[in-house]
Amino acid sequence: MILMGLSLMGKIKFLTSLESMLATNTLIKPLFSKLIHAKSFASFYGLGMLNGFLPCGLVYFFAISAAASGSAFWGAVIMLIFGLTTIPSLLSFGYIIGFLKSGNFREIMIKLASILIILYGLYMSYTGYTAVVNL
Repeated sequence: MILMGLSLMGKIKFLTSLESMLATNTLIKPLFSKLIHAKSFASFYGLGMLNGFLPCGLVYFFAISAAASGSAFWGAVIMLIFGLTTIPSLLSFGYIIGFLKSGNFREIMIKLASILIILYGLYMSYTGYTAVVNL
């Protein structure tokens, strides 16, 4: 999470290199295309699994949070909440962004998001450290 925040700020090239590597991956790209055209339960499950490889900071954030929960059940709940909140959020964001296309506003929001992601990464590191120390 800390690396992601620093990458969003432009301090390191972590996300850029990860995203380009996954977008051009000869294994993931054709598999994603095949699954998206199939209409079976297995294809939807496969798409959900591949969703974790899409170049999206929010997907990475929630996938890491789900993994950090330490429980398959709570990890699934976290990802379910992410899935249920994504559609209205993206529709609302798409509508609002039309009014707020100012480059200055975008830069401010990216910096704010970067700082929040770094703080969350520090919090998760602290949580993991205290869990290990208390063993």
